Amino acid sequence: LAVAGADGHAGVWDVETGVCVQSLRHDERVWRVDYSRDGSRLLTSVEHAAFLWDAASGERLLRIAIDDTGVAAIAISPDNTRIAAGGNDGRLWLFDAATGEMAASFFADAGVPPGRRCGRAGFSPDGRFVAAHTDGTAVAVIDLAAQPPQVIARLTDATGWIRALAFHPDHANPYWLAGAGFDKTVHVWEVAAQSRDQRSEVRSQPASEDVARSATMDTNDQYGGHH
Repeated sequence: LAVAGADGHAGVWDVETGVCVQSLRHDERVWRVDYSRDGSRLLTSVEHAAFLWDAASGERLLRIAIDDTGVAAIAISPDNTRIAAGGNDGRLWLFDAATGEMAASFFADAGVPPGRRCGRAGFSPDGRFVAAHTDGTAVAVIDLAAQPPQVIARLTDATGWIRALAFHPDHANPYWLAGAGFDKTVHVWEVAAQSRDQRSEVRSQPASEDVARSATMDTNDQYGGHH
């Protein structure tokens, strides 16, 4: 279990023994942590940078400097090759996880008022899509297979601000995307993608109530947790 600390450390704890097994030092407050799907990498962020760590050894592999807008969200792709970082100005950056080089930079949702941050981001289980939202009720689905990456769907069912996002880890095409809102509802969308002439088409609809577990779904589809 990784915990972000205001003291500049990200602590990694053994949940069975309650022992802190690693303490990853940063020069300032740690705001966010995110494990890779296979558990081999840990992503952390401070106000203007993201860090990639070897989860087993605690070795820092990469430091990615983010511009003055600041980091509001982080996520690592399922194959550990890409890092997504959301900015306080509504931008979403994509980085190469091996080199730290920026692969793309664009506004997660051009339809929102300027100055709203990109507060949550998450990859689909196959890494093809990123879902992101700025502070508001809309969720943008970005197709990373498109050149350049582009927003191909806006999900607007929520009546309150969306505060957490997660794709189901085992469902691909159709994908299940959950969003937890300030309207006291967890919305689960079914997003199906088709490829035609190298362009993606997405249709979305509310998923059935029996799949609405929470904004975090585990691999056996039985339990979920709220962020």
